[in-house]
Amino acid sequence: MPALGWICVTASEGMVVTFHVQDKQETRDDSRRFVNVPLSGWCIITDKAGREYYPVETNIPGEERPGYFYFWEKFTVDLKMDVPYTVRVGKGLGWNVFEETLTFQESQTQATIQLNRWINLSTRRWLAGDLETSFKYMDPSLAMDSQGINLVCRVTPSATATTDPEKRAKGFNHLPNERGFTGRDWKFRDFNVLGTLEELVVENETPFENTDIYHIQKGKKLAGFIDVVAAESPEIPVAAALGCLDFFRVVGPEKSRDEIWDETRVLARFESYYDTLNAGFHVPVSAGSLASEDEPDEEDRIGASRVYARVLGTFSLGGFLGLLKKGPSWATNGPMVSLMVNKKDTGMEYEISPGRSKISISMGARSDRPIDRLELIHNGKVVDTLIGSATEDHVLKGFLYEVTEPGWISVRVLEKPIEGVEGIRYAHSSPVYLKMANKLPYQEETVKQFLQDVETLIGKVEADEGISPEEKREILIWYREAKSFYENRLKTIEELEESI
Repeated sequence: MPALGWICVTASEGMVVTFHVQDKQETRDDSRRFVNVPLSGWCIITDKAGREYYPVETNIPGEERPGYFYFWEKFTVDLKMDVPYTVRVGKGLGWNVFEETLTFQESQTQATIQLNRWINLSTRRWLAGDLETSFKYMDPSLAMDSQGINLVCRVTPSATATTDPEKRAKGFNHLPNERGFTGRDWKFRDFNVLGTLEELVVENETPFENTDIYHIQKGKKLAGFIDVVAAESPEIPVAAALGCLDFFRVVGPEKSRDEIWDETRVLARFESYYDTLNAGFHVPVSAGSLASEDEPDEEDRIGASRVYARVLGTFSLGGFLGLLKKGPSWATNGPMVSLMVNKKDTGMEYEISPGRSKISISMGARSDRPIDRLELIHNGKVVDTLIGSATEDHVLKGFLYEVTEPGWISVRVLEKPIEGVEGIRYAHSSPVYLKMANKLPYQEETVKQFLQDVETLIGKVEADEGISPEEKREILIWYREAKSFYENRLKTIEELEESI
């Protein structure tokens, strides 16, 4: 990779090298001067043998070092003279990675590295969150700032929820410079409960081992937000009908970062998400990396999968989650994507009248890697495609789109696969919702399928002799309530058709 910045080396004595990392920014006054602004970031230093080098002040035991380190503005490393070292420095999505092979002489102990952006999302107030991590970094503010992340949710599996009192005691943590992380997020198989304001304890309660519904309902009542993390969960139709879905993870692994997300798997997840939207539910996108910060690969760093929301007012942790619920957002593991309808962000609902059936659409994508295609999705179907190229880093289109049926529209972008690299990078926006007079904003076929899925669940529970009578009774109450919900929705469709 060619150098993406510049290096300056100055003379001094000693063998310890201090690296300064900066961004060249134009002043906001009328002088049009440029100043060097110190940056935090991550760094990897290796020699030809692949040995890793860390700052002299690093106190992490050697066997636990992940191969990279975070830094505030500068770092000092003990290096040998006349030995080539590969230095990689980055700062999360939006910044080009600096990479150079450097050789220092005995008197060269200062180096300055300049990072360059390929996009600046903060100028339009797009702030990022990673909704599922398990990282234990001692300085979360440094890790978040170095990766350009504003919100981190640390999720604990429900099996260990009663054995982690320190985590339960932390709750919401507001950090300087529009950052915060949560300490009371719980995983219940296919769903996460995020940002609960009170302690969610499962100890000494009737154990519900055959359903997630009990716990996510309780989390919802405790001011939590419910994130679907397993797109194929059989209980999604039930949770949706009971009003327990706030987000849907379209980007990031579900169970383990070892999962390979090729295009086929990614598109299958999209289809599951589209089914929920086509059944008439307003559910924005989410993203979670499952990062633990214990391994050298980039997928194990917070923000490897992230969701952006446009925060026009004051940042707060709870406010950010609430804004994600409204839907001016998009999720990604690499490229950026944008959708504006009638010059407004996603999450909006529009009434389409017979005389004004066209809406203004602006959609685009950009990345530091080649884009394969950008697609406009209407009710789960691709209705417009922009093909990328290897010579351009962005695609953009503005046009009038005629709405022929209600429902929702969204955009997604997929990068070109890299030979020899598993998985694919992609992004997806939250929807814009469309209403039309005398037409319902959901698909009859999908509602029927959700009803059938719920009836299947009911049959399985009724036939399962291994479920305790108390749990079976409660589960069937929830499942039958969901069944009634979809039966009423189908009845509404029939009544509308008869009236027309």
